[in-house]
Amino acid sequence: MRFDEEAARMRLKRDARHAFSRWITKLDLDWFVTLNSNCETTPDGLRRLIGYWLMLIDREALGNRFRDLPNERAFLLGWIEPATYWHCHSYIRFPEYYWDMPDRVLFPKLEMKWKEAIASGSLDIQVASVYGIQKNVTPYCTKYWRSKDFEDRLVISTEFHPQKRTDK
Repeated sequence: MRFDEEAARMRLKRDARHAFSRWITKLDLDWFVTLNSNCETTPDGLRRLIGYWLMLIDREALGNRFRDLPNERAFLLGWIEPATYWHCHSYIRFPEYYWDMPDRVLFPKLEMKWKEAIASGSLDIQVASVYGIQKNVTPYCTKYWRSKDFEDRLVISTEFHPQKRTDK
């Protein structure tokens, strides 16, 4: 029996994709948010804007020491994709400060912070469900896992957290 390296690689990608999808559904993600730039930018430029937006959210919720509270910060998992302009579809869990806030207060507050990050920006917020996460995540994983730029498309908010120095 001959080892088929390509078939093995495809099985590994498929298994990783399914494991990733299962992992995401186990996270406590409350909102499906689409962040639009509505202007010319790059994936890296949009990624920086997302990091800045999350910093504004965390600073309001946790104060100036938000960097010291990584487990209490917003958690975002998203995919950057092109259309007319680059945008990011994401699932998010906001800090506890926002949990009891009525939608009529929360949504404008989040949009104002996104506009502070990028004046031309807009966002769309919807309640996330496990069904919606399963329905959306697997196609994104399938679509981008095959591409060479998967790591450039995937955004996980912890990439914006400061790294602890281990070389002491």
